[in-house]
Amino acid sequence: RCHWAKSGASIEIKFVLKSDNLAVGTSVSTVSFRVVDDGYPDCFYDHYTTFDAVLKVNPVGIDENLIGKWVIAGYSMFAIVFLTAGGLIVWTGRNWHSRVVRCSQPKFLVMLCAGTIMMSMAFITLSFDDENSSQETADQACMATPWLLSMGFII
Repeated sequence: RCHWAKSGASIEIKFVLKSDNLAVGTSVSTVSFRVVDDGYPDCFYDHYTTFDAVLKVNPVGIDENLIGKWVIAGYSMFAIVFLTAGGLIVWTGRNWHSRVVRCSQPKFLVMLCAGTIMMSMAFITLSFDDENSSQETADQACMATPWLLSMGFII
């Protein structure tokens, strides 16, 4: 109860919300209090004020699953697969007319290596996240990953 406020004065009310016992997410609660102004002789004001208080509770020490230095491992794996499959394509091209390669269907071998290279490109798209690129780039890389994997598998 506040007896010291003059007519027309405003009062600032501060709330301290403790989220220790609340689950992670959004909590909503209704706050209401009574405002009584009886300072005027012929005017008595009695009103309940109500509003919803929304509290967003975030986890402490949130792990955003950022890749960090593991991006180097992704690039390295792509380089290993790319060099191996590329080397096998070159080897198939050089030995195209040998009996062993002709029996193994060289067009199929090249297509298999090309599909493997396309699938390994997913290592590159999976290395984009919010830490090392913009949100738009990370979204585009996220959409490209299943396409690269499925198209590489199909080829």
